[in-house]
Amino acid sequence: LYYNYWYIRMKMKVLGTSQFGRKHLSFFTDHPEPCPCPESPTDVVIKVEYSDINPVDHHKLNAKPDGTPTPEHRTPLIVGYGGSGVVESVSSSADERTRALLRKRVAFIADPAKDGSYASRVLCDRRVVATIPDDGIPSHLAACVPIAGCTALESLEKVGLPIASADNDAVDIAKAGEGKRLLVVGGAGGGGSGVGPAP
Repeated sequence: LYYNYWYIRMKMKVLGTSQFGRKHLSFFTDHPEPCPCPESPTDVVIKVEYSDINPVDHHKLNAKPDGTPTPEHRTPLIVGYGGSGVVESVSSSADERTRALLRKRVAFIADPAKDGSYASRVLCDRRVVATIPDDGIPSHLAACVPIAGCTALESLEKVGLPIASADNDAVDIAKAGEGKRLLVVGGAGGGGSGVGPAP
């Protein structure tokens, strides 16, 4: 399905809030569905199956503990940094790599500047979307991978082991860390809570 300027936005269910702070609970409500921008060839809309649960979501919801209302243009505030689902639609100007994702099962990272994944559908850039292999990986497990993967990537880059750059989509991961040892603190919890060079 390709969207254009005349697309009529339907409503979807979201889990959002209108006030910051722990005392103000999130609630289910109706919200306009996202639609790809016609000028953005990498926009995709994903029908969300599972959303991850991330400590950053909690911190974002509690950014102003006194109950300050969320900004009008972000009300309801919908958090959720990642998840899994099926690509339902793409931009009318979608490039070949974006169109190839249509109807594919994917894991994704949501844009923190836009509505998050605690929703029926989410708008993403296909460059932060990965297809889920059809070899038995369930969607609820795949939903947990993107954020943990980003945490691991950032940790490796901080200690001088970059595996991607603006010039190269990827480098030889095996050689990137050759001869180096790392200490990962809290690795059993996913990406770990800290990482540093090991003696």
